[in-house]
Amino acid sequence: MIRGSEGVRSFAIPAVDLPGRLDAAVVQSWAKRLIRDCASELAQRAGIEERRINCTAGILSAPNQWQRPLDAAWFDVNCGDVCGRVVIPTSLAVPLVAACLGYDTHSGGPLTPLDRQVLCVWLEPLIGWIQQAAGLPDEAAIAVSMSGPEDTTLLPAVMLSISLAVEGVQGTCHIVAPWAVLRGPVRREVNSKRQKTSVDLALLGRLPVSLTAVINGGVVALGDSLELEVGDILALDGGPPSSVEIRAGERAVAAGRLGSQGGNWAVLVSELQWQPDSPGGQEASDD
Repeated sequence: MIRGSEGVRSFAIPAVDLPGRLDAAVVQSWAKRLIRDCASELAQRAGIEERRINCTAGILSAPNQWQRPLDAAWFDVNCGDVCGRVVIPTSLAVPLVAACLGYDTHSGGPLTPLDRQVLCVWLEPLIGWIQQAAGLPDEAAIAVSMSGPEDTTLLPAVMLSISLAVEGVQGTCHIVAPWAVLRGPVRREVNSKRQKTSVDLALLGRLPVSLTAVINGGVVALGDSLELEVGDILALDGGPPSSVEIRAGERAVAAGRLGSQGGNWAVLVSELQWQPDSPGGQEASDD
């Protein structure tokens, strides 16, 4: 809420449960697995080359993120109370129907009710895979949609885009599922990946770490440095016992004073410059 000279005006605060970066990564992995599992059957049903079928995925948050075709065949995907959408551009749908029916050519005319039923059958492997991946209990039913591209009630949503080439025509079939439906399975996979990649710091306790002690430096003129000879003495900043910086790799972790112990050089630590439990010692997660 913002208060100004014009009174009180409100603004929308995005929900914290909207999809994030890690969710999008999981959805993209779904696209790869979907094609791996379904491309062969899709190609066989349409009599096309399997290598011509690909899939990408993304998150839709606003209508302007999706350039929906105006001339297309729309389908509803119902699975219990869940409803998704499928859209196939007519320019792709017509040759795809002809290929599924085994025709060498297509008329190029408008889609008939029978043509749309043929497309429903061709879509079954894709919808079945998504249903299984999402763990939806009811069997999905694909039906010709009575609404068109103006329906934006699904947003935010996950969109799987299946591109293919049929009889020289390249096109993309879009499958859109509400984020509210896929949030659960996507987040479970995100959490599973986090657990697999997380490292128990207790297991790292025995790993050796190389430390470097760096004493104060000094400044000399360039001409003097070119005239250095063996036996010359260089003055360093700070008097003895001078400050020593302890570094682990490229990171300064402590500071102290130079001394000796048991006949070896040693450093008395006087300051810790990094704490494992401090806010700067851990990277914030980015969902």
